[in-house]
Amino acid sequence: MGRYTFFDKVIQRGRLYLDYIFYEFESELIFFMCG
Repeated sequence: MGRYTFFDKVIQRGRLYLDYIFYEFESELIFFMCG
């Protein structure tokens, strides 16, 4: 049970990091194309 919650936290944190990275990349790409 503890292992499950640990991996659940890791996956949740990983998704947050991925969302942040994709958001940054997308905004950079839009800025590059529009600017």
